[in-house]
Amino acid sequence: MTDQIENGVRFTLEEEREAFGEIHSLLVDRWKEDITRYRKLRIENEKIDADLKSNNIQLAQTPSILKGGSIDPAYLELILTIFNELVFVEPILYRLSVHNFTLPQDLPVRKWLRDNFLPDQELEFYIDLRRYVDLFKGSAMAKGMVVKGKPLEGIPVSWFVVGKILGNLMSDFRHCCLIDQVKMSGAEESIEDLRESRVYDSDEGVVYDYSPLFKEIHSGDRFIIEVFNEED
Repeated sequence: MTDQIENGVRFTLEEEREAFGEIHSLLVDRWKEDITRYRKLRIENEKIDADLKSNNIQLAQTPSILKGGSIDPAYLELILTIFNELVFVEPILYRLSVHNFTLPQDLPVRKWLRDNFLPDQELEFYIDLRRYVDLFKGSAMAKGMVVKGKPLEGIPVSWFVVGKILGNLMSDFRHCCLIDQVKMSGAEESIEDLRESRVYDSDEGVVYDYSPLFKEIHSGDRFIIEVFNEED
C-alpha cells in the first residue's frame, strides 16, 4: 500500500494526508453551497440507518480494500481516517458504503437502496471527481512528474490512497449491482460465489463475466466487451 502509483511514483504518508485533506475540503465546500440539500440527505440517511436496524440488517465490518495482503500500520490509520471522516460522513459516499457493506444474501436491501437513494445522477459527480480532479496543482512535486513527455500541472486524485478508496467504492458498487442482476436473471450459484467466480484471469486479461448480460476483458490499455443477446 506504500507504492500507490501505477507510474512507479511513491508518495510519502504526509503527501497522502495532504491529498486526503484536499478532497475533504473540496467536498465540504461543495455541500456548503447547498446546505439545505445536505441536511435533507443526512436526515434520509438517518432513516436508512434506522430501517436497517429495525429489520436486523447486518453490515460487513471490513471494507474490501482492507481484505488480503498486509498494510503498513501508518497507511492503515490513514485509510481508517478516510472512512471515518469522509466516507461515513459525506451523504452519498455513506450510501455507497452501506450498499457495498450489505451481506451478499441481502439483495432486496441493495435493490431498495439503489432504487430509492442511489440514482445514477447522484453518482456522476464522484465518478468525475476520481477521473478528472487533479491535486497539488502547480506544485513542484506535480511539475517534477513527466507523463508522455510533459510535466504535470496537477496529480490525478486516483494516484493517491483517497482516490483509490473512492475508486474502490465505485467499482465494488458496480460489481455488486451487476452480480445482483446476474442472480436475478436466474443464476443458480449464491451471490457470494458469483462475486468470486465471475472475476478471473485469462490469457487475454482479467475477465469480468456478467453473462447473460455481458462480459468484459481488461488487459493493460485494452478493453473488450462482449454483449449477449437472447439467441446466445
